Amino acid sequence: MEAALPLIRLLHDNMAIVITFVFSQAPIRRLIKERYMGYPKRLEDFSFEVPRRNATRACLEIAVLFRLIDDRWKIANYLRQVNQATLSCFGVVHRTDGTTELLTLRELTNKIIHAADLSWDLSDEQAPKLICTAPDDQKDKYKWIRAEVDIVNLAFFCDGFAAELI
Repeated sequence: MEAALPLIRLLHDNMAIVITFVFSQAPIRRLIKERYMGYPKRLEDFSFEVPRRNATRACLEIAVLFRLIDDRWKIANYLRQVNQATLSCFGVVHRTDGTTELLTLRELTNKIIHAADLSWDLSDEQAPKLICTAPDDQKDKYKWIRAEVDIVNLAFFCDGFAAELI
């Protein structure tokens, strides 16, 4: 699986951007609050907005990389064969009928790629989430409103499955 190595490196590069973003925001906010009352707006831009944009872009690239890897090496099929519980590790999808279901690998890529908006829920420092909001046509056709991607589990999966391919 030597051909997978460049894709794995790109996946890890992007996951590093995401992990750095989600786990740096609360400490940066605390630091600014404690030490820089009345700070300039530029500080907010490079402390929060630029990293947020970079992490959002990285998630889009992660979704595309997973799609490429899955198309070539069928990792979603592998997950189904090895362990059904692994399919639940990516988060949840909120349906238009009020129900939720587990977010599978293929659905993870679809929700990120097709979302009308990607935003972040960093309210729980230990459980950051990427929120994928459905565009109107997806709500009607595929019956979903939003998906919540569990970033910690995504990171662990990136590491674990990469070890399988290398």
